[in-house]
Amino acid sequence: MPSRIPQAKRDSIKVKIALNEKVKTISKNINVSSSTIYNYKKNLRQFNALKPPKVLPQGRPRKITPEIEDVCINDIADSTEQR
Repeated sequence: MPSRIPQAKRDSIKVKIALNEKVKTISKNINVSSSTIYNYKKNLRQFNALKPPKVLPQGRPRKITPEIEDVCINDIADSTEQR
């Protein structure tokens, strides 16, 4: 899902935060809430990005685990060597 704040605004927020402008002036000039600016500042400090990275892989879990995949690859490699 895309962000509700356009990329151009997010870029300008990032620049203004880097220039140490006050949160109230940023929020007034760009027309976003001050809590958004505070969240972006916190994320920049912690993750060096405006949005935190995704924590867990999303989607359906894999049926074939990495261990099973290694065994299958080794079996295939062994069977091709025997030919």
